[in-house]
Amino acid sequence: MADSIVFYTHDKTIELEGKLFDAGVLTANLLNFSPELYRPIHKKFKQVRDLAERYETNLQDITVWQELNHYLEDICNTLRKYTVFQILLGPDEDEAFSDVHELTQKDSLSNHYLVMEWEYYKQKIEKYDKYLYDLRSFNGTIRNFIKFFLMKLKANSPENYAEALFDFLNGDWTYKLVINPLQHGSDCYTVYDKYEMSYIPRKLPDGRTAICQQHITDSLQAFLKADFMLALNSGHNIRRCAVCNRHFLVKSGAHTLYCDGACPHAPNFTCRQFGTYEVQKELAKDIPKIRAKNAAFARIEKDMKRGAISREDARKAKDCVRDMLYDGLRNPLQSTEDFENMVSSQNLYSVCNITRISKPKGRPKKGGDAS
Repeated sequence: MADSIVFYTHDKTIELEGKLFDAGVLTANLLNFSPELYRPIHKKFKQVRDLAERYETNLQDITVWQELNHYLEDICNTLRKYTVFQILLGPDEDEAFSDVHELTQKDSLSNHYLVMEWEYYKQKIEKYDKYLYDLRSFNGTIRNFIKFFLMKLKANSPENYAEALFDFLNGDWTYKLVINPLQHGSDCYTVYDKYEMSYIPRKLPDGRTAICQQHITDSLQAFLKADFMLALNSGHNIRRCAVCNRHFLVKSGAHTLYCDGACPHAPNFTCRQFGTYEVQKELAKDIPKIRAKNAAFARIEKDMKRGAISREDARKAKDCVRDMLYDGLRNPLQSTEDFENMVSSQNLYSVCNITRISKPKGRPKKGGDAS
């Protein structure tokens, strides 16, 4: 298959172009290609399509091909910020862009030669088109699965992941969360993918020898699903950091809220450190919204200890306050007073659908309800 992706799976690892990764690492990295970051790429690729159509109508206008090549090279360099594309779009891409640049600089070329080279270049455009299609379909769907299902699990395990995936793909309403042509144009998250699969004994990049599954596919979406599903079956989980909103891989069943990356709100700390009570207490001296968050947490704890709300309700309320805090820290237009009103018990419990139980003060009267 032209431009096929050949990869190997063994145990809890996946190998691509001689590089070995823990299952889920490549997926977690690519999920951070957010819709906001994708939009400029989408706009540039539309320009590539428009320029290709213009060039098709006039093969003599070599400047159109030059401009098109420039846009496609920019797209390639942006995609290479993510590990899987650093591998799939290797040095051969640079050579191809350079060859076209040299070709379009020449004064006289036969029309037959230009047609041949253009036909080859059109295959490259189609390859990028397929990559972007699979990227939109996979990322949009799996982000929803993580947000609405994986992040809601009370216990993390391969079996629970499988049950969550089944419910996600087969629920009465969840089709809205899966990228499909009815709601997203031609984009579609496919449930079934085409592979060529073989069992092959081979040396792994780390020196071990193992019987591996060799997969050959022309679909980036199929490769990413193989990586993600292997991660879930291996007990790995992908979560979204409550501080920086980046996706990260967790290899245990822990309900980890924070990644170990640099915190965007306090550069001297990681997101995990930023989320700890001690650091929040220290930062509260200078950041009023964190002071308000800590005060809200104290009120929630007090209500839970008094039996006014359950432990589960307390957890739900704290998660909501965290979301409000990190949205508030990113929004310079939101005042501290507005934030304090948002995390007040009255507003917070209403948003979370929590009913606070009022208990009578003092000791119960002797004799119960006897008058």
